[in-house]
Amino acid sequence: MAERKRKKRSSGANFALGMLVYALVFVLICAVGLRLLWTFMDEYEQSRPNKTMDEYVQNLDDGHIRALAADFVATLNHKVQTEEDSYACILKAMEGKLSYAKKSAESSENRAVYVLSLDGRKLGTVTLTKEEDPAFGFSPWSVAEEEMDFSWLVSPAAEITVPDSWTVYCAGNALDKSYISGEKTPYARLEEFYGEGFDLPYMVTYHVENFLGELKFELKDKDGQTAQIPEGQDLESFFADNCTEQEKAEVQSLSENFIRAYVWFMSNTNHDAYGNYAEAMQYIVPGSELDSRLYQTIAGQYYAHSKGDDILSITLNSAMNLGGGNYFADLTFVVDTTGQKGVVQTTNNLKLIISRTDDGLKAADIASY
Repeated sequence: MAERKRKKRSSGANFALGMLVYALVFVLICAVGLRLLWTFMDEYEQSRPNKTMDEYVQNLDDGHIRALAADFVATLNHKVQTEEDSYACILKAMEGKLSYAKKSAESSENRAVYVLSLDGRKLGTVTLTKEEDPAFGFSPWSVAEEEMDFSWLVSPAAEITVPDSWTVYCAGNALDKSYISGEKTPYARLEEFYGEGFDLPYMVTYHVENFLGELKFELKDKDGQTAQIPEGQDLESFFADNCTEQEKAEVQSLSENFIRAYVWFMSNTNHDAYGNYAEAMQYIVPGSELDSRLYQTIAGQYYAHSKGDDILSITLNSAMNLGGGNYFADLTFVVDTTGQKGVVQTTNNLKLIISRTDDGLKAADIASY
């Protein structure tokens, strides 16, 4: 009896061992099968070109974008914008939503062409091709060509008008004369004095193109001081108002003295034209055009004179430093003139070129209306 019990225990152990072996074999077969199934499914997924495009869009990182944009960035104007600033503009634009659409007309069994768009705007094309030797007959796709167009990011040309003695900077670089567009623009208020031997200033316009984003101009005036143009400011008025308070005071003092002497000379109330000329010459540049004009009118002053002139007011409308020691003054003065018909009041506009001499400021030329 004891012998039969031992045989039963031995049969049970063998059965358990067999089941374990079968289980291990089954698990192994399942694992291999699952591995094959996973490989099959992955190969199938990779055989779909849209899957490759999804991965392409997801992996389009900054480094890849820089590589795609390198040739384009090389064509930009890096004197007005640094290369790094150019890339920064492109990377910022690429933060938008990317999408793609297949171009069926240009695609085939082994080639798929996609249009890549950024926020609905065409960015470029991506071409995929099938690879060879698939395990289950499903060929994967890979990127064969990329063509991107970033030219739509180029900003409209920018211009800025400044006095010709100023310097315009972009990206730390001073722009040379090749950036000046068109002819020099004369100041309307100096129109009467151009071509009269004075080195008068002009305005010039700098024209800049082929850059991305907003361009920042940096300006320095004729003295090398940083300057800014207020938004909406009339340029000529702004540039003309460039005297210091001390310069304005000097210009006003000379202008008032000159006008009083000039009116006295022109009216010749005291019938002493030469004496009046000598008085006026205290405030006039010797040998200047103004000196010559006044001297030539002396003879006529004996026949043209008033019974008296009373200057009621002298107003300095603007004072402009022209550079080179020259100044421009726009003045208005009101005079009561006593003649045969009594007192007549007139308002006069006078434009004056003033030069700095060893004896201080003196009038060099005049235009009156």
